[in-house]
Amino acid sequence: MCNFLNAKPVIVKTNPDFTINIENLKQAISPKTKAILINSPNNPTGYVYSKKELEQIVEIAEQNDLWIISDEIYEDFDYENKFVSVGELYDKAIVLGGFSKKFALTGLRLGYIIGPKQIIDDMIKLQQYTYVCAPSIVQYAVAKNFNIDISSEIDSFKKRRDIIYDLLKNSFEITKPSGAFYIYPKLPKEISATSFSKKCLENNLIIVPGSAFSKTDNYFRISYATSKDELKRGAQVLIKTINEMKAHNP
Repeated sequence: MCNFLNAKPVIVKTNPDFTINIENLKQAISPKTKAILINSPNNPTGYVYSKKELEQIVEIAEQNDLWIISDEIYEDFDYENKFVSVGELYDKAIVLGGFSKKFALTGLRLGYIIGPKQIIDDMIKLQQYTYVCAPSIVQYAVAKNFNIDISSEIDSFKKRRDIIYDLLKNSFEITKPSGAFYIYPKLPKEISATSFSKKCLENNLIIVPGSAFSKTDNYFRISYATSKDELKRGAQVLIKTINEMKAHNP
């Protein structure tokens, strides 16, 4: 979307455990930088930024008079009670949220934005001449769910996270995610995620190579938003595939 609008996205490499590398962030900023875009809980890694990390990002934004755009669509999927909204910490924050994840409204997109009035007013001008309003069917679907307690569902997702992590931790290098519903294992350097994903697809298992999210191709994304039996079957395919590919790439 940045490229579509003739803006230049600058990718900032994180640390291996997906924590923010503050020096990399500082070096990525130039006089042309307008905003820092973050996503927590994160897709694809499942990482949740700590309050300390957010405070460091805010400090850099303040020093350079930058906006922070924070995608917080997975805020309810927070298994270690770490989630903090950057909107609580910074006046020039633009917070993006929505309902399709927490209410499992697959394919029905209804979101919201929180930010300074000057930004929201200008966004409304643009919105009024593009899509006018969200479809009524989506609004009804969300309205029906507003008072539903989803804590049991969140607990269920946490258990699934633990299951897939325990099944794969001895076969892949993995940082245990603390949010969202994704896990992001790392492959040996001699095996690309693209080739690994193709091999898995031959066994009726869909995963997404890391090249879809970054400039690297040595990670892959798993969604554990499925049944426990499917997780176990998927893990069997992953382990079988990685062992076969290692045997061919000693």
